Amino acid sequence: MTTYFSSVVTFRQYATDEKNSETQTRGKTFFVTLAFQISTKHRPNFAIKHYICGIKRFIPMISFYSQDIEMPKLKRGALREWIKAVTEKHGYKLGDISYIFCSDKRILEVNKQFLQHDYYTDIITFDDTEGKKISGDLFISLDTVKSNSEQLGTEYDTELHRVIIHGILHLCGINDKGPGEREVMEANENEALAMRTGKE
Repeated sequence: MTTYFSSVVTFRQYATDEKNSETQTRGKTFFVTLAFQISTKHRPNFAIKHYICGIKRFIPMISFYSQDIEMPKLKRGALREWIKAVTEKHGYKLGDISYIFCSDKRILEVNKQFLQHDYYTDIITFDDTEGKKISGDLFISLDTVKSNSEQLGTEYDTELHRVIIHGILHLCGINDKGPGEREVMEANENEALAMRTGKE
């Protein structure tokens, strides 16, 4: 699999909640355990080659996990299609993308430990992009997404998708820290959000 925290931690363990089929991150320093669910109705004959302990995986994936917070309700099929469309619009291809939804407490811990930043934020993007293939781990604080939507007077779902695509835009090389860059980022976010029409 792709490395976790930009090679700082190289193994992940995931656990599948059998009740609601939501996959959650159980820990960040354990060996990899992968759970694949194959429909009993559709069993295509295909070969899966993936990355385990340094073996390259050939199938790009967009995965969703949660830490210390309930997984948000997402239309995952439509979401993946949207992310792919936005990525290709910017001239990139999808690699492996992992979304980790968490609380303010957790994202502050990550911010301090890996970026030496002592403040809350809505998203932290760990970039593993190689060439024109984007890959990375994106931590999103649902607490901050909620508070931002309330402060801005926007719908929670819209704000959540704005943050989700914000990380993808970062991986596509769009920044928001320098002079004028925030406006460019916002314009690209709005354009991407407009592309959601008809996909959900």
